[in-house]
Amino acid sequence: MKKISLSFAAFLVTSTMSFAQINETFKTNNSNEHSSDSTKENTIESNQMAENLYVFEDATTRLVGLKDSEEKTIVPAQYLYIAPFVGDVSIVQYKNEKYGTINPVGKVTIPFKYDYLGYDDYLEQFVFGLNERYGVMDKTGNILIAANYDMISVINGGYAIFQLNNNYGLLNQAGKIVIPARYSYISENNSTHFISIENDKYNLADIKMNRIIAPDYDFISITEEPNLFLASKDRKYGYLDGQGKIAIPFIYSGATAFSDGIASVSLADSDDVILINTKGERIEIDTEEEESDVN
Repeated sequence: MKKISLSFAAFLVTSTMSFAQINETFKTNNSNEHSSDSTKENTIESNQMAENLYVFEDATTRLVGLKDSEEKTIVPAQYLYIAPFVGDVSIVQYKNEKYGTINPVGKVTIPFKYDYLGYDDYLEQFVFGLNERYGVMDKTGNILIAANYDMISVINGGYAIFQLNNNYGLLNQAGKIVIPARYSYISENNSTHFISIENDKYNLADIKMNRIIAPDYDFISITEEPNLFLASKDRKYGYLDGQGKIAIPFIYSGATAFSDGIASVSLADSDDVILINTKGERIEIDTEEEESDVN
């Protein structure tokens, strides 16, 4: 597996993502080039940061601020970068090149002292960076896990994935190491399991036992069902249970993770996509009923 560079100083505003996705976002944003074409467009729509809030650039200082649709300045042009709002949070870079956050009226909610800030709006947590070490804090800036790690995820299911000395482990929400950093890579976790990747093979592991219970798969992913895991082996897809045993046979040429108790799959001898429940039974969705529910 290709190692991903972790020397980053960038921004991230996102919904809940797996650790692998967060890692890739860090890599993508590592260039630290925050000026984009959108901040220089003549059309105000392309500069919208929130409802009735638009970024503008001072032609002299090249710093950016926020105006409303009537061209009234809400936030003076004093920042190097302003990210689009997620809820009432915008990550901004101040003139000192440090990161903090503001709310829609321009009030500073997280001070400008961080080398990196990434926000998960679903869990309302920040990953923050100081001196190339990373930790986790809540939406109000209270430190949940100190910045002692080479890399860290937000706390999900009571645990955070961390990297130390090129190895990965798990911390609980009190910051105590529950899985020592001895894995080559941990891609994601829920409240009971985590997925490690060793030599390009995926392994399902039990957190309490700190033991791999389903090794050497081509792919494993956590689903919304806490005890069902999408997996692939020998180009076939199926689902594992919480003990690492096969819960739904590996008979599909394609499959999705479960959401609201339903997954989409396709059989090896057909291009048709069907829906199954958590027992692997084919189900039909009443589209007319769905449409009436929407209306």
